[in-house]
Amino acid sequence: MPRALRLCAVGLVLCSGFLVACDYTSSADDADTLLADARLARQAGDLDKAVALLEQALALEPGHAGVRVELASVYLQRAEIDLLDIDRMMLFLAEPAPPPVPPPGGSGLGNGPGGGGTFCPLEYDPRATPFALSDVEGYAALLGEEAAVEAALALLHDVPPGGGPVMPEALRALELCTAVVDGELTYDRAEALAALRATGLPDVEIASALAVNGATRFLDSYFFLAEELTQPATWYRVEGLGLGACVEDPLALREETTGALADFFEALTSLDLRAELLGGTAAREIVDHGLVVYEAIRLYLGPVCGS
Repeated sequence: MPRALRLCAVGLVLCSGFLVACDYTSSADDADTLLADARLARQAGDLDKAVALLEQALALEPGHAGVRVELASVYLQRAEIDLLDIDRMMLFLAEPAPPPVPPPGGSGLGNGPGGGGTFCPLEYDPRATPFALSDVEGYAALLGEEAAVEAALALLHDVPPGGGPVMPEALRALELCTAVVDGELTYDRAEALAALRATGLPDVEIASALAVNGATRFLDSYFFLAEELTQPATWYRVEGLGLGACVEDPLALREETTGALADFFEALTSLDLRAELLGGTAAREIVDHGLVVYEAIRLYLGPVCGS
Protein backbone atom coordinates (compact mmCIF):
# COMPACT_ATOMS: atom_id res chain seq x y z
CA MET A 1 0.00 0.00 0.00
CA PRO A 2 1.43 3.44 -0.89
CA ARG A 3 2.61 5.45 2.08
CA ALA A 4 0.03 8.21 1.57
CA LEU A 5 -2.80 5.67 1.59
CA ARG A 6 -1.37 4.05 4.72
CA LEU A 7 -1.57 7.37 6.51
CA CYS A 8 -5.17 7.91 5.40
CA ALA A 9 -6.06 4.36 6.39
CA VAL A 10 -5.53 5.09 10.07
CA GLY A 11 -7.06 8.55 9.93
CA LEU A 12 -3.77 10.01 11.04
CA VAL A 13 -1.23 12.35 9.61
CA LEU A 14 1.80 12.32 11.87
CA CYS A 15 5.25 13.80 11.61
CA SER A 16 9.03 14.14 11.46
CA GLY A 17 11.75 16.30 10.16
CA PHE A 18 14.05 17.05 13.04
CA LEU A 19 15.95 20.33 12.94
CA VAL A 20 16.28 20.53 9.16
CA ALA A 21 17.79 23.83 8.11
CA CYS A 22 15.20 25.92 6.27
CA ASP A 23 15.13 29.41 4.83
CA TYR A 24 11.36 29.75 5.29
CA THR A 25 10.32 32.67 7.45
CA SER A 26 7.20 34.74 7.84
CA SER A 27 6.62 38.36 8.71
CA ALA A 28 3.69 37.31 10.92
CA ASP A 29 4.20 38.25 14.54
CA ASP A 30 1.60 36.04 16.21
CA ALA A 31 1.55 32.29 16.76
CA ASP A 32 -2.00 31.73 15.51
CA THR A 33 -1.25 33.21 12.08
CA LEU A 34 1.95 31.20 11.79
CA LEU A 35 0.05 28.05 12.81
CA ALA A 36 -2.54 28.66 10.11
CA ASP A 37 0.18 29.26 7.50
CA ALA A 38 1.98 26.10 8.61
CA ARG A 39 -1.17 24.04 8.16
CA LEU A 40 -1.56 25.37 4.62
CA ALA A 41 2.07 24.45 3.88
CA ARG A 42 1.50 20.99 5.32
CA GLN A 43 -1.61 20.46 3.23
CA ALA A 44 0.44 21.44 0.17
CA GLY A 45 3.05 18.83 1.10
CA ASP A 46 5.78 21.30 2.08
CA LEU A 47 6.72 19.82 5.44
CA ASP A 48 9.99 21.73 5.74
CA LYS A 49 8.12 25.03 5.42
CA ALA A 50 5.52 23.85 7.93
CA VAL A 51 8.25 22.96 10.44
CA ALA A 52 10.00 26.31 10.00
CA LEU A 53 6.77 28.26 10.52
CA LEU A 54 5.79 26.18 13.54
CA GLU A 55 9.20 26.57 15.14
CA GLN A 56 8.88 30.33 14.59
CA ALA A 57 5.47 30.24 16.25
CA LEU A 58 6.82 28.19 19.16
CA ALA A 59 9.58 30.74 19.74
CA LEU A 60 6.93 33.47 19.95
CA GLU A 61 4.57 31.53 22.22
CA PRO A 62 6.21 28.46 23.84
CA GLY A 63 3.06 27.43 25.69
CA HIS A 64 0.72 27.42 22.67
CA ALA A 65 -0.78 23.91 22.84
CA GLY A 66 -1.99 23.95 19.23
CA VAL A 67 1.46 24.82 17.92
CA ARG A 68 3.11 22.15 20.07
CA VAL A 69 0.71 19.44 18.89
CA GLU A 70 0.97 20.45 15.23
CA LEU A 71 4.77 20.57 15.33
CA ALA A 72 4.98 17.18 17.07
CA SER A 73 2.68 15.74 14.42
CA VAL A 74 4.68 17.20 11.53
CA TYR A 75 7.93 15.89 13.01
CA LEU A 76 6.51 12.36 12.86
CA GLN A 77 5.03 12.84 9.41
CA ARG A 78 8.39 13.93 8.06
CA ALA A 79 9.96 10.87 9.70
CA GLU A 80 7.28 8.72 8.00
CA ILE A 81 6.11 7.27 11.32
CA ASP A 82 2.44 6.39 11.68
CA LEU A 83 0.14 4.15 13.69
CA LEU A 84 0.51 1.27 11.26
CA ASP A 85 4.16 1.07 12.30
CA ILE A 86 3.07 0.72 15.92
CA ASP A 87 0.49 -1.92 15.08
CA ARG A 88 3.09 -3.90 13.12
CA MET A 89 5.43 -3.86 16.12
CA MET A 90 2.63 -4.86 18.50
CA LEU A 91 1.74 -7.81 16.28
CA PHE A 92 5.40 -8.81 16.10
CA LEU A 93 5.59 -8.93 19.90
CA ALA A 94 2.30 -10.80 20.14
CA GLU A 95 3.33 -13.36 17.53
CA PRO A 96 2.92 -16.86 19.00
CA ALA A 97 5.89 -19.13 19.47
CA PRO A 98 6.24 -21.96 16.95
CA PRO A 99 5.16 -25.42 18.15
CA PRO A 100 7.73 -26.98 20.47
CA VAL A 101 10.17 -29.49 19.05
CA PRO A 102 11.09 -32.16 21.62
CA PRO A 103 14.87 -32.53 21.88
CA PRO A 104 16.32 -35.85 20.80
CA GLY A 105 16.58 -38.23 23.72
CA GLY A 106 14.79 -35.81 26.04
CA SER A 107 11.24 -35.10 27.12
CA GLY A 108 11.15 -31.66 28.66
CA LEU A 109 13.15 -28.98 30.35
CA GLY A 110 16.85 -29.50 30.64
CA ASN A 111 19.11 -28.30 33.38
CA GLY A 112 21.75 -26.89 31.07
CA PRO A 113 25.42 -27.64 30.95
CA GLY A 114 27.62 -27.52 33.99
CA GLY A 115 30.42 -25.03 34.44
CA GLY A 116 30.45 -21.25 34.68
CA GLY A 117 28.19 -18.62 33.22
CA THR A 118 24.64 -17.61 34.06
CA PHE A 119 22.08 -20.38 33.88
CA CYS A 120 18.87 -19.54 32.04
CA PRO A 121 16.19 -22.24 31.86
CA LEU A 122 14.72 -20.76 28.68
CA GLU A 123 17.91 -21.53 26.81
CA TYR A 124 17.24 -25.23 27.29
CA ASP A 125 13.43 -25.18 27.17
CA PRO A 126 12.14 -26.87 23.98
CA ARG A 127 9.11 -24.56 24.12
CA ALA A 128 11.26 -21.41 23.86
CA THR A 129 12.38 -19.82 20.58
CA PRO A 130 14.90 -16.94 20.69
CA PHE A 131 14.27 -13.75 18.75
CA ALA A 132 15.59 -10.20 18.63
CA LEU A 133 13.46 -7.10 19.12
CA SER A 134 15.28 -5.57 16.15
CA ASP A 135 13.90 -8.32 13.89
CA VAL A 136 10.62 -6.45 13.43
CA GLU A 137 10.13 -5.11 9.89
CA GLY A 138 11.41 -1.56 9.43
CA TYR A 139 13.16 -1.39 12.80
CA ALA A 140 16.38 0.19 11.53
CA ALA A 141 14.48 3.00 9.78
CA LEU A 142 12.41 3.71 12.90
CA LEU A 143 15.47 3.72 15.15
CA GLY A 144 17.10 6.15 12.73
CA GLU A 145 14.28 8.59 13.50
CA GLU A 146 14.70 8.38 17.28
CA ALA A 147 15.56 12.10 17.44
CA ALA A 148 12.20 12.97 15.86
CA VAL A 149 10.44 10.71 18.36
CA GLU A 150 12.19 12.41 21.28
CA ALA A 151 11.44 15.87 19.89
CA ALA A 152 7.74 15.06 19.54
CA LEU A 153 7.62 13.65 23.07
CA ALA A 154 9.25 16.79 24.44
CA LEU A 155 6.68 19.01 22.74
CA LEU A 156 3.84 17.10 24.38
CA HIS A 157 5.38 16.65 27.83
CA ASP A 158 7.77 19.49 28.56
CA VAL A 159 6.47 22.29 30.76
CA PRO A 160 6.77 25.62 28.89
CA PRO A 161 7.21 28.94 30.70
CA GLY A 162 3.96 30.00 32.27
CA GLY A 163 2.08 26.92 31.09
CA GLY A 164 1.66 23.21 31.51
CA PRO A 165 2.31 20.10 29.43
CA VAL A 166 -0.14 19.10 26.71
CA MET A 167 -0.53 15.51 27.90
CA PRO A 168 -2.17 15.02 31.32
CA GLU A 169 -0.86 12.88 34.16
CA ALA A 170 -4.16 10.95 34.11
CA LEU A 171 -2.97 9.05 31.04
CA ARG A 172 -0.07 7.69 33.07
CA ALA A 173 -1.73 7.31 36.46
CA LEU A 174 -1.82 3.53 36.35
CA GLU A 175 -0.68 1.11 39.01
CA LEU A 176 1.42 -1.24 36.91
CA CYS A 177 0.25 -4.31 38.81
CA THR A 178 -3.42 -3.45 38.25
CA ALA A 179 -3.23 -1.58 34.95
CA VAL A 180 -5.42 -4.14 33.21
CA VAL A 181 -8.46 -5.69 34.91
CA ASP A 182 -10.64 -8.18 33.05
CA GLY A 183 -9.01 -7.16 29.79
CA GLU A 184 -9.68 -3.43 30.27
CA LEU A 185 -7.34 -0.52 31.01
CA THR A 186 -8.08 1.01 34.40
CA TYR A 187 -7.29 4.71 33.90
CA ASP A 188 -9.86 7.51 34.35
CA ARG A 189 -10.97 8.35 30.80
CA ALA A 190 -13.18 11.25 31.84
CA GLU A 191 -10.43 12.89 33.89
CA ALA A 192 -7.88 12.52 31.09
CA LEU A 193 -10.23 13.96 28.45
CA ALA A 194 -11.24 16.85 30.70
CA ALA A 195 -7.57 17.70 31.29
CA LEU A 196 -6.88 17.70 27.56
CA ARG A 197 -9.89 19.90 26.82
CA ALA A 198 -8.72 22.30 29.52
CA THR A 199 -5.75 23.14 27.27
CA GLY A 200 -8.20 24.78 24.87
CA LEU A 201 -7.56 22.26 22.10
CA PRO A 202 -10.53 21.19 19.96
CA ASP A 203 -11.27 17.48 19.84
CA VAL A 204 -9.67 17.01 16.42
CA GLU A 205 -6.36 18.36 17.76
CA ILE A 206 -6.72 16.31 20.93
CA ALA A 207 -7.09 13.23 18.75
CA SER A 208 -3.90 14.16 16.88
CA ALA A 209 -2.04 14.71 20.16
CA LEU A 210 -3.18 11.32 21.45
CA ALA A 211 -2.05 9.59 18.26
CA VAL A 212 1.38 11.21 18.43
CA ASN A 213 1.71 10.43 22.13
CA GLY A 214 0.66 6.82 21.61
CA ALA A 215 3.16 6.31 18.79
CA THR A 216 6.07 8.05 20.47
CA ARG A 217 5.59 6.55 23.93
CA PHE A 218 5.46 3.06 22.45
CA LEU A 219 8.55 3.61 20.32
CA ASP A 220 10.41 5.13 23.26
CA SER A 221 9.73 2.04 25.37
CA TYR A 222 10.59 -0.32 22.51
CA PHE A 223 13.89 1.43 21.78
CA PHE A 224 14.78 1.24 25.47
CA LEU A 225 14.21 -2.51 25.62
CA ALA A 226 16.05 -3.11 22.35
CA GLU A 227 18.98 -0.74 22.79
CA GLU A 228 19.45 0.56 26.33
CA LEU A 229 19.24 -2.24 28.89
CA THR A 230 22.28 -2.23 31.12
CA GLN A 231 22.66 -6.01 30.91
CA PRO A 232 22.62 -8.15 27.77
CA ALA A 233 19.25 -9.80 27.20
CA THR A 234 18.19 -12.66 24.97
CA TRP A 235 14.47 -12.65 24.25
CA TYR A 236 12.34 -15.77 23.82
CA ARG A 237 8.86 -16.63 22.67
CA VAL A 238 7.66 -19.42 24.93
CA GLU A 239 4.90 -21.63 23.59
CA GLY A 240 1.84 -21.31 25.81
CA LEU A 241 3.46 -18.79 28.18
CA GLY A 242 4.32 -15.59 26.28
CA LEU A 243 7.61 -13.68 26.18
CA GLY A 244 10.65 -14.20 28.35
CA ALA A 245 14.18 -12.92 28.61
CA CYS A 246 17.48 -14.40 29.70
CA VAL A 247 19.61 -11.96 31.69
CA GLU A 248 22.11 -12.23 34.52
CA ASP A 249 19.78 -10.57 37.03
CA PRO A 250 16.03 -11.02 36.33
CA LEU A 251 15.02 -8.90 39.33
CA ALA A 252 17.19 -6.03 38.07
CA LEU A 253 15.52 -6.41 34.65
CA ARG A 254 12.09 -5.96 36.25
CA GLU A 255 13.24 -2.91 38.15
CA GLU A 256 14.97 -1.38 35.14
CA THR A 257 12.02 -1.83 32.82
CA THR A 258 9.36 -0.34 35.10
CA GLY A 259 9.62 3.01 33.29
CA ALA A 260 9.44 1.36 29.87
CA LEU A 261 6.33 -0.52 30.93
CA ALA A 262 4.77 2.73 32.16
CA ASP A 263 5.54 4.26 28.74
CA PHE A 264 3.91 1.24 27.10
CA PHE A 265 0.73 1.69 29.14
CA GLU A 266 0.64 5.42 28.44
CA ALA A 267 0.78 4.55 24.74
CA LEU A 268 -2.19 2.22 25.19
CA THR A 269 -4.24 4.72 27.22
CA SER A 270 -3.55 7.44 24.64
CA LEU A 271 -4.76 5.27 21.78
CA ASP A 272 -7.67 3.98 23.84
CA LEU A 273 -8.81 7.54 24.59
CA ARG A 274 -8.38 8.46 20.93
CA ALA A 275 -10.66 5.57 19.99
CA GLU A 276 -13.21 6.74 22.58
CA LEU A 277 -13.05 10.28 21.19
CA LEU A 278 -13.31 9.40 17.50
CA GLY A 279 -15.22 6.14 17.64
CA GLY A 280 -12.90 4.58 15.05
CA THR A 281 -11.55 1.06 14.88
CA ALA A 282 -7.88 1.51 13.93
CA ALA A 283 -6.64 2.77 17.30
CA ARG A 284 -8.93 0.31 19.12
CA GLU A 285 -7.37 -2.61 17.26
CA ILE A 286 -3.89 -1.45 18.22
CA VAL A 287 -4.97 -1.26 21.87
CA ASP A 288 -6.35 -4.79 21.66
CA HIS A 289 -3.06 -6.01 20.21
CA GLY A 290 -1.24 -4.14 22.97
CA LEU A 291 -3.26 -5.89 25.66
CA VAL A 292 -2.19 -9.21 24.15
CA VAL A 293 1.42 -8.02 24.41
CA TYR A 294 0.84 -7.06 28.04
CA GLU A 295 -0.37 -10.55 28.84
CA ALA A 296 2.70 -11.94 27.08
CA ILE A 297 5.25 -9.87 28.99
CA ARG A 298 3.66 -9.28 32.40
CA LEU A 299 5.50 -12.16 34.09
CA TYR A 300 8.91 -10.86 33.02
CA LEU A 301 8.81 -7.07 33.00
CA GLY A 302 7.76 -4.40 35.44
CA PRO A 303 7.41 -4.80 39.20
CA VAL A 304 6.84 -8.19 40.79
CA CYS A 305 3.12 -8.25 41.53
CA GLY A 306 1.60 -10.50 44.15
CA SER A 307 3.26 -13.33 45.93
